Amino acid sequence: MRSAFFILLFLNCAFFAWAGWIDAPVAAERTQPALKLPQLKLASEARTSSGGRASPAGEPRCVSVGPFDSAERTDVVATLLRARGVQSEQRAEQAEVTDGYWVYVGGLKTAAAQDRVLRILDQAELSDAHVMPEDASGRRVSVGLFSERVRAERRAHVLQRLGLEPQIAERRSPATAYWLNLKLAANDNTVSTEGLLPAGEANARLEVRVCPGG
Repeated sequence: MRSAFFILLFLNCAFFAWAGWIDAPVAAERTQPALKLPQLKLASEARTSSGGRASPAGEPRCVSVGPFDSAERTDVVATLLRARGVQSEQRAEQAEVTDGYWVYVGGLKTAAAQDRVLRILDQAELSDAHVMPEDASGRRVSVGLFSERVRAERRAHVLQRLGLEPQIAERRSPATAYWLNLKLAANDNTVSTEGLLPAGEANARLEVRVCPGG
């Protein structure tokens, strides 16, 4: 009995020795180095690190304000702009300008049709009606020349109520147009034209465009 006890004791000691020394767990393999992914950068940083240059600051831009119908009016506007801290340079160019809006009844095929229109206008006491030279579209009767389109449209509405079919033509003629060239800073999108024209000129308007030649 004692022999069996010592045999079991020996076997237990041998098992613990084998588990601790002989069957020791394999050491964890050396951790693989982390993948070398490229570092994220801002676009501006990437250009700088690669030797490139960032976009240069925008240069001043030139815009033209106009058109004005006379050099005197252009000088007045230049003075107003100077008071706002904006320097300008006057230039002139040949262009076509609107000098009126013609209201007429056209497309009349015969002299009888033309006479009928004249009778209707005479009965409506529109004394400014007169016959116009015939063109490719037929005979025409003028019913007024107006400096503002809104007034021409009012006359056209009167003719429509009379049963006629009026038309409005913009009359243009060659003239000298005056402009002011302004230099804007790179961060300025445009220039305000508010207050540069008298408030009484309802049909007047100013344009802002790129200077000729950029």
